[in-house]
Amino acid sequence: MKNTIYRVNIPIIFKEGLSAGAGKKANRSIVALNGRGKPVLHGSTIAGVLRSAYNSQASSDVNYWFGEALNNDGFHGYSKIKIMDVELDTGSISSPISRTHNAINRHTGVAIKGGLFSIEYLPPGTTGEIILEIEDQGNQTQDVIKFIEVLASLFKSTLFFGGNRNRGVGRASAEKGLHFEKFDLSITNDYANFLDAKYKGNAYQSNSATSKKIEGSKSSEHFEIKLILGIPQGEDILAGDGQTLDYILEPQTTTAADGKEYWRIAGSSLRGVIRAWVTRLAARSGKHICDNAQNFIDNSQNLKGDELGWGFVDKKSRKNFQKEPEALNDPILDLFGSLYGKGRIHIADCISRKPKSSNDQEERMHISVDRFSGGTNEGALFQNMVLKAKEIEFPLEIKIEYANEEEIAWLCATLKAIHLGLISVGSSRSAGRLKIKSFSECNKENIATDLKNFLKGHEYE
Repeated sequence: MKNTIYRVNIPIIFKEGLSAGAGKKANRSIVALNGRGKPVLHGSTIAGVLRSAYNSQASSDVNYWFGEALNNDGFHGYSKIKIMDVELDTGSISSPISRTHNAINRHTGVAIKGGLFSIEYLPPGTTGEIILEIEDQGNQTQDVIKFIEVLASLFKSTLFFGGNRNRGVGRASAEKGLHFEKFDLSITNDYANFLDAKYKGNAYQSNSATSKKIEGSKSSEHFEIKLILGIPQGEDILAGDGQTLDYILEPQTTTAADGKEYWRIAGSSLRGVIRAWVTRLAARSGKHICDNAQNFIDNSQNLKGDELGWGFVDKKSRKNFQKEPEALNDPILDLFGSLYGKGRIHIADCISRKPKSSNDQEERMHISVDRFSGGTNEGALFQNMVLKAKEIEFPLEIKIEYANEEEIAWLCATLKAIHLGLISVGSSRSAGRLKIKSFSECNKENIATDLKNFLKGHEYE
């Protein structure tokens, strides 16, 4: 019987980094390493992401390609795809980077008790190459090509790998497209070439006469927007990293795979302020919000961090909503995720376009003043650093999967509020203003036109 193998090469880059975890130690998430001590993205992880994404696009034949689980009814089919572990290239960074996060209670603005945790992640600019081998037994060539085209479109519309995607990492970009090569294993030369590619680890070669490239197309069901944020003249921002040796707070930085340090506004920081404002807009629209002020007040005496994730729903009802999360009828938990199900919005880390410079920041001195006497409190003198250079540019990319018009309107209203200074970002609420310098891409023409007109009418010097 004719036995054909399609070998698909997918070069990917994680522009904001990746947290491909191997479990937790205490409150710290650890990056997965292979036997050689190199960071790795396991084939099983890739298969799970691809299966879930493919199922959302073409659920009718997902079991044919990805196989079915063994159950009491017997075994119905194995996967037609083999996916190798991907050893990741972190450039000049030899070991994972650590970053710390706090779970913040939006009602009080302070950290939840026990809500401090750390994650290891690989640096922005980490690269790898996903390799798939697809079996084609019989005359099914067109079906295989169609399957690869769907995969190409999924990567074009952005896929996320690893954990902590809510922190702003894990976004995979396949800018070079998918490349595939067909090997007829009944032909000696093809079989030899296939073994060479398989065991020598040969990457896609652009001069290969038999290889083909598929770009894919983005799905119109998702909303995607790319912005450039900046600091208005005379303003400053402090998205801090916590207490350092020299200052109480300093602006966040991250070391990329190229070995250079860049300024960062964490996607989780923007996610928090965007979620709070969208919640406000949804409530003003008359929507039912589980995580509302009254529920918080009623449960504040015995509040635990996971109560926010459960939306203050009583424990007896949670199992029912886990089976059917949409029955909650809560637009915020549906959009941003909860303990019932993952969210549909991704806000990537903002990594500055240019490496950090000492001229970008400025030292500030503070003192705590007694509000009754007007005098200073003893021992309350402290310093911090802020970003103030108007030349700094922070690219921001936001995606909402299967977005509806209402969600898009709330998000755009929130972006406008950030530009107008109604929402501050970072640790200092007296500062933290950002402006939208421009937006490079928006896949909804009416939204793009509206934002262009808005920015023209609200320009900064």
